[in-house]
Formats: sequence, structure tokens, C-alpha cells
Amino acid sequence: MVKKSIKYIITILFSFISIYIICDIFILPYIFYVEETTVPNVLNHNMSTGQILIKNNKLDSRIQYIPSNRDDVIGTIINSIPSSGKQVKSGTIVDLKVLGEKETYIVPELTLKSKNISINILKSMGIKIDTVFYDYWDIICTSPEYINLDVNIDEVFNQCSNYKKNIVWKQFPESGTKVFKDKSVTLYVSKGDYAPEFYSVPILIDLDLDLAISKIKKAGLLIGQIEYVNSDLKVSSNKVIDQFPYGECRITDKINLTVKK
Repeated sequence: MVKKSIKYIITILFSFISIYIICDIFILPYIFYVEETTVPNVLNHNMSTGQILIKNNKLDSRIQYIPSNRDDVIGTIINSIPSSGKQVKSGTIVDLKVLGEKETYIVPELTLKSKNISINILKSMGIKIDTVFYDYWDIICTSPEYINLDVNIDEVFNQCSNYKKNIVWKQFPESGTKVFKDKSVTLYVSKGDYAPEFYSVPILIDLDLDLAISKIKKAGLLIGQIEYVNSDLKVSSNKVIDQFPYGECRITDKINLTVKK
């Protein structure tokens, strides 16, 4: 009885193994088989032709546009992923990089708006800000935009005084200009006062040269001569050990630095 049971179990196991092998080798590959195909060469073809070639090879396509300034190459395929010649499963999506028209925008009117409002307008349009310059009234009034021999100088200064603190008085490019999307905008913002006769000079002694230069620029001052010298002072190299002038200077004065070698 025990021998018959063992023989029966072995027979069942052998049958299952046989069925599994037959299915794995002969049946399942036909049920789940996915045909392979080759990615065609679509480089330098126009987009329509490239899509037809891909479809003929039983593949799908997806387009990614790359901005271009040249009208003669618009719609040209410059790359495909997977690349041409690759063996892939039928139905695979091929990403095509196609040259397209570069996106443009019309520069908005920002003059007489506050700096914060102007920045928010640019950000909402996805436009980058290049630089924000801050100018005093007398610099604004003597700029080319306001120099006019037919206008009384008092009228010019009255007009310039409309640019209160943090008001944009000039922009570049000008409003209404059509530019490419990667072009940034520069803002000129009023400080709302006349330029002082003297400016405070920051203390630069014992600072690293890079930090000292940064402080000079931040103060709106000019960098003069930088002299490297040997010194017995117990400071590390590239440290500022002397400066001129100290305290205050005129806007046209340059800040000279002495740096330890």
C-alpha cells in the first residue's frame, strides 16, 4: 500500500514537471512573445517623415522640441532615443528631439512701477531678471534719456523726482520689444535721493582679498590698485593688511589695497 502511494506521488510529480517544461519551452513563448524591431535612422529627416519611418517599424514616437533661431532647420530631427540601429520591442516609444521655433515674449511695461511689482510681473511670465541697478536722482537726470537742450533743467529735475525710492525708471529691453524667451531683463531702480558727496568706506583690514573686493563693490565704490607685499605681520597670505582711503571718499575715488603675499 505504501509503495503504491509513493509510486502515485512520483507519477503526479513527474506529470507536473513534464507539463511545466512543455509549457515553458513550447507554449508560453508563443503566448507572450513580443516581436523585436530595429529603430530606423531618422536623423536630419523632417518630423513627419521620421514619424512615418518609426510607425512603419511598429514603434511609437514622442516629440521634444529644441529651440532654434534658424528658420531653415525648423522641424528637423536631431536625435532619437533609443538611437538608430538599436533592437527594441515592438511598440517601444522613441523620443525624437526636433528643432522648433524659439519661444518669444513681449517685454512688459515696467517703468513707474515699484521694483517688487516689476519683479513679480517678470516672474509670472517666466522671464529672468539679469541685473537690478540702483541710481540716484542726479544720475537719472543727467542720463541720455533726460538730456534735452530744449527743456529747462528744473523741469528735468522735477520730472526725475517722480521716480520715488524703489520705482523703476528705466528698463532694458524696452517695453513692447519682442525677444526670445531666454533673454533676461535689466531694471534701473531709483534710490529716491540725490547722490551723497561722500561715501562711507568699509574697514577691509584682515579680510581675505575676495571678501574685501566684494565689500567694496557692495558699497558702490571703485576698486583701485592691489599691491602684494611681503610682511612680518602674523596673518595668512592673501589677507588685506592696508587700505587707502579710510573712513570716507568721493564716488570717483578708488580704494587701494595692500595684500600679504
